[in-house]
Amino acid sequence: MRVVKQQQMQHPSRRQDLIVRPLDDEVIVLDPQAEMVHALNPTARAIWDLLDGRHGMAELVEAVCGRFDVRPEQAEKDIQALLELFRSRNLLDAPLP
Repeated sequence: MRVVKQQQMQHPSRRQDLIVRPLDDEVIVLDPQAEMVHALNPTARAIWDLLDGRHGMAELVEAVCGRFDVRPEQAEKDIQALLELFRSRNLLDAPLP
C-alpha cells in the first residue's frame, strides 16, 4: 500500500469521473460532483493531458519545455502551482508530488 501511495504522489492523475471536452487548443473540464466547469488554457491542457498516473514531474517539465518557450526551473514552478490548483479544486485522484 505504501508503494502505491508513493507512486501516486510522484505521478499525479486526474479524476476519472470528470467529463472532459476539447475545445480548439483548450479543454473544458466538467466536475459533476461539485457542479463546476473549468476552462483550461493551452498550457494547462498540455499538463492535464499527461496527468494519467504514469508521468512524473521530470516528464511534465520536459513536455512543457518542448512545447513552450520556458526554462525548466520556471516550468517546474508553474507546474507545481497548477497541480496545487487542480488539487485544491479536487480534480486529482492522487496527492501532489
